[in-house]
Amino acid sequence: REGHHGTGEDRGLGTEAVLRDSAPDASRVRRALQAIRRPDHSRGLQRPGRGHGGRDVAGPPRRGRPARTVVTGRFPPRPCTHPVPEQTRIRPTVAILGAGAMGEALLRGLRSAGWTTDEISVAARRPERAAAVEAATGQPVVLDPVEAVGDREVVVVATKPRDVTALLDQVEKAIRPPQIVVSVAAGVPIRVFEERLPGVAVIRAMPNTPALVGEGVTGIAAGTHADDDAIEAASAVLGAVGVVRRMEESNLDAVTAVSGTGPAYVFLLAEALTEAAIREGIPRDVAEVLVHQTVR
Repeated sequence: REGHHGTGEDRGLGTEAVLRDSAPDASRVRRALQAIRRPDHSRGLQRPGRGHGGRDVAGPPRRGRPARTVVTGRFPPRPCTHPVPEQTRIRPTVAILGAGAMGEALLRGLRSAGWTTDEISVAARRPERAAAVEAATGQPVVLDPVEAVGDREVVVVATKPRDVTALLDQVEKAIRPPQIVVSVAAGVPIRVFEERLPGVAVIRAMPNTPALVGEGVTGIAAGTHADDDAIEAASAVLGAVGVVRRMEESNLDAVTAVSGTGPAYVFLLAEALTEAAIREGIPRDVAEVLVHQTVR
């Protein structure tokens, strides 16, 4: 307290003392508070008519300026879609090869975003998994990847990396330009697909596990034959489960390290916070709610 406020008095976070120009990082704190006051900010504003530090958010109108409207409460997060203008937004037909966690997450995201069962086809490797996904989503699931590929515009390879070669052995004659291949198989470079699928637009993608709840972030890199239309189509599909950002393929391994594995560290932190709360006497069910909402 002494080093930050310059006094030994107890002051709550958010009081005027924190925002004095003499306080360390005062400008950074002010910018953060201005961002939080924005109506589109996911954390919303404070009590009606009150801002951070006990100051009136709306305040009396200044001379020559209209009074500001105070908006209160929580605001929903921004839509988890790739920012494509409405007039140019596309909805390509999609084949998902692989019905594991990521394949099912993408399927659910596409259905929520407006794709119909007729615009999607899904292939699974095991009959029991196919039956489980079909029962859970209502989407027909086949066991033959060639049947799933058909004439779909975008073919998503959602298998485990070790299964990519075997899958390409099955479908390499079924995929032809102008079809687009989007691979979410971690660590498998674009050249593996381009060598087996001559002339086909290939886009490598690295999503993360929050895609399971529509809050993912995906880095994508375009191959040799992928033009702007192919990138737009891939972004429209992957945008159904989160935010999409384009980059060079050389950066995707770093993306795997940051956003790909990052959620695991957040889960570890949440677990540690929960256990700490329990040690302080908070019941487990309450501790879990507190922590989950904190890191949400």
